[in-house]
Amino acid sequence: MHWCVMLLCQYPDIQKKVGEEVDRIVGRDRLPSLDDREKLPYTTATLYEVMRFGSILPMSVPHATSKDVEIGGYDIPGDTWVLVNLYSMHYDGKLWDEPQKFKPEHFLDETGKVRLHPEGFLPFSTGRRVCLGESLAKAELFLLFTWLFQHYRFSKAAGLEGEDYSESISIAFTCLPRDHKVMVEKRF
Repeated sequence: MHWCVMLLCQYPDIQKKVGEEVDRIVGRDRLPSLDDREKLPYTTATLYEVMRFGSILPMSVPHATSKDVEIGGYDIPGDTWVLVNLYSMHYDGKLWDEPQKFKPEHFLDETGKVRLHPEGFLPFSTGRRVCLGESLAKAELFLLFTWLFQHYRFSKAAGLEGEDYSESISIAFTCLPRDHKVMVEKRF
């Protein structure tokens, strides 16, 4: 959620579109539900883009080869530990148009619906080591994200308008957004 707030402070036009879509579909008189996900494609795509852009774990948990394999011309012996560089997948120019840009459109098809994720989108890793809480995390993130932007507007604090709120800081094996002061206003 830290990434959500920081990125939507950095991109107020995207925040405005999320708010408008939530107002149109959910309104302000009820809580968002998981049934709203399909009806909120821009909101859902924005949340996926937050997960792509703000890769919290840039490297997957260790996997091991079960036998000798060749990948990309490299021989990898069986029982070798392998780490997937999720960060480089999420920023691969072969998979993403303008990968350095925060664009919810990365997850929308030409009709404006959420498209199938490319194979290079793995915020929860993959295989037997995939995050067990992936479906719960996606559901909770959607509900909280939608509720927050249903009721509040976030912006850069006065005097910090020129700051880049999309910068990250690496700590051990994680990438987190830098701390910034944020103005929070109730949406009426």
